[in-house]
Amino acid sequence: MKLVKAFALLAAMLVLSTGAARVAFAQDVVTDEAATYAGHVYYDFGTGAMYVPKGGGKTELAGDVYNNTNPQAPANFGFSSADFASQWGDRVATTGTGILQENDFTVFNSAGGPLLTVSFNISLYDATSLALLGGYTTGTLNYGAGLPAGSFSIITITGLGGLNINVNTTDVLMLQQVAAKTGTTTKLGIASLNPPTIGSSIPQMYINSSTVGAPGYYNIGTAPNFVPANPGYRINVNQPVPADNRTWGSVKALYR
Repeated sequence: MKLVKAFALLAAMLVLSTGAARVAFAQDVVTDEAATYAGHVYYDFGTGAMYVPKGGGKTELAGDVYNNTNPQAPANFGFSSADFASQWGDRVATTGTGILQENDFTVFNSAGGPLLTVSFNISLYDATSLALLGGYTTGTLNYGAGLPAGSFSIITITGLGGLNINVNTTDVLMLQQVAAKTGTTTKLGIASLNPPTIGSSIPQMYINSSTVGAPGYYNIGTAPNFVPANPGYRINVNQPVPADNRTWGSVKALYR
């Protein structure tokens, strides 16, 4: 099992940067980019297998408490940076709590050549207290011939239950950061998918990047015509055992 590494340092960095974010809330960014959808891939955290399910992924699974990726909301912009250490994120309101089972996010290759392989650091925080709920580092995703410049991919990480990440709040700050990559891409980032189908999100997104400015929550676009910033995310948690009397058939139906 791939355990989280260096997240204590990451947590300390976030506390400092999010403190700045409270001062720098809703700064304006004038540059957004067109992003073309290039597919949805799945990665099993437990086995390291990367695959695309036959017939496509299931939509709105039991346990989804935030979702704008599956079914995919329309991409309203991409945002990227030549600083591969950039952190991207969003503050989302989920519809429930529980132990993290699956997680979606996006990667946007906006310039240069193809992105061949990539891994990510993912972390979830209580957005109010900034307490770290948990995090993980993915294994290496291999895009074969590469994710072309100008395109984005949705990534689903399954098999996360063993990490016991307790998403015990409905006010969640989710962050992503490239851990390692190969290929001749010169800029990486996220795709915004709007609107969410489950839960909701603030209109801004979190950015911590040397090419943007002070870490904080940023509007995207030009005032007054900002566009909703909803980086593609899905948070799926375990379902509580029903307390009321239900038939076994009705319980099984929740998980189909």
